[in-house]
Amino acid sequence: MTDTPSSRRGTDVVEELRQLMTGFRGLERRIGDHFELNATDTAALEIIARVPGTTPSRLVADLNVSRGAVTFVLDRLEAAGLITREPNPADRRGVVLRPSPAAVADVRTIMVGIGTRLQAHFAALPPEHQDAVLDFLREVRTSFGVPEPDQR
Repeated sequence: MTDTPSSRRGTDVVEELRQLMTGFRGLERRIGDHFELNATDTAALEIIARVPGTTPSRLVADLNVSRGAVTFVLDRLEAAGLITREPNPADRRGVVLRPSPAAVADVRTIMVGIGTRLQAHFAALPPEHQDAVLDFLREVRTSFGVPEPDQR
């Protein structure tokens, strides 16, 4: 492959995304350390706190783990007082997952600074750059087979 400015920028983008993923893993570790959770439990708690009415099936898909693994995760989170399971009004055989108020407050405290900084950086971009960033991120997400948030 020829080393062109475009190929170097592509390499730079890949490296920046890799570094960003490392940063997000660090953030998840901070949340996990705060609650004394492993990585999978932390990811599940973050989803439950972010998506109202999350179901165990949603966690199976989002975490890419088995139903049995999700059951163990939920048992640990519930025993720690971080979530509750409530009857699903749309499916009497199922449950919806709710974070405890304390878990929501703690996760928000940790996450709010990150979200505020990301939004500030994004808002500082000209609108045409914002569109390009969103298009790029959506294409990358799609190329990895991750569905749109409202389709999970």
